[in-house]
Amino acid sequence: MRVVELPSPLPEGAKFLHIGLPKSGTTAVQGALHDARAQLADLGVHNVSRRRNELAVGRRAVGVLEAFQTEAGKKRWPVLATDFRNSQARCTVWSSEPLSAAKPEAIANLARVLGEDLHIVITVRPIASMVRSGWQQGLRRGRTESLEEFLVGRLPEVGSDPNALRRYNLPRLAREWGAVFGEDRITFIVADRDDPLRSLRAFEALMGVPEMLKPAAETNRSLPYPEAELLRSFNQANQAQGGDPIVRGRSISTLGLVGMREVAQMAQPASIAMPRWAAERANAYVEAWLPELEATQATVAGSLEDLLVDPETFAEAPVPPSQVSIDTAGRFMEVVYDAALRYNARSVPTKSVPPPAPAVTTVPAKELVRELRRRVKRRLTR
Repeated sequence: MRVVELPSPLPEGAKFLHIGLPKSGTTAVQGALHDARAQLADLGVHNVSRRRNELAVGRRAVGVLEAFQTEAGKKRWPVLATDFRNSQARCTVWSSEPLSAAKPEAIANLARVLGEDLHIVITVRPIASMVRSGWQQGLRRGRTESLEEFLVGRLPEVGSDPNALRRYNLPRLAREWGAVFGEDRITFIVADRDDPLRSLRAFEALMGVPEMLKPAAETNRSLPYPEAELLRSFNQANQAQGGDPIVRGRSISTLGLVGMREVAQMAQPASIAMPRWAAERANAYVEAWLPELEATQATVAGSLEDLLVDPETFAEAPVPPSQVSIDTAGRFMEVVYDAALRYNARSVPTKSVPPPAPAVTTVPAKELVRELRRRVKRRLTR
């Protein structure tokens, strides 16, 4: 393993895949690349994504589509793959988080479709932070587990389950992607807890361009804890009423995606409170992986110490919130209601959530969920 402050520029004509990891700042990087598309093109960098992130295309590429996404990315994937493979640019990039979920056979297929002469870039931040954020991301896809239940399942004792935290296992990523493209062509970019722009500087270094990438206005900010619990309560109510998971997925995860992001943006910040035992367990996984990672030929840009968290900053037994702001709850209801209308109309979302209301107070989440469930059920069963 080679550890550097910033990576060296890739060679002339290089092509690289940025494959995540989930909740590692991927959306921020994609937004910055998208916003600087024209300037990067002038400098010889070709970004094959048409938008900030074509999630469905990445899922199609590695075969990890959700049940409600049977046709997603079907036409676009071969077009993007051809563009990537035939690009003659000085540097070609495709950033897609779902690629990090690829199994060995899917990685081999990517080499056949995109070409074998590729570099792999993996962004990563503290495992504890990514796992915690993964819980609320799963809520958007319909999960109903509490944070504690989720963490118990995701963070067993180190060594007790060989598949535990597979998606985040850095040595596994180096081995499986390295077996196809070469370990020496893998670069891990570790987020700097003190410098949020450091990952952008690392991408500039890889592409051989001056400092130009800026944080994008659009982010994939996690839902605050109260709003996450509201969404979980909605999922539980929907499941208890025999809701169709495909209908729910298409309406909430697809048609309501933009609105949910706006709710997260405007809500009062409230971190998802991970218990101390889970933070310690996540650190233990990192410490177990480090010797294996050090034995690879991969490059690490940044400090591996930034993959650890201080357990003392985590409460021993945090209590989940039981109330939510009326302001954001009202917008949450509008997002879900609007998604249901659009699902019925078989159209795509164009409407954003309404402007903020002047008053802010609190109301028990379950009362809001009951009213929301009644309204959405009426619309979906007409």
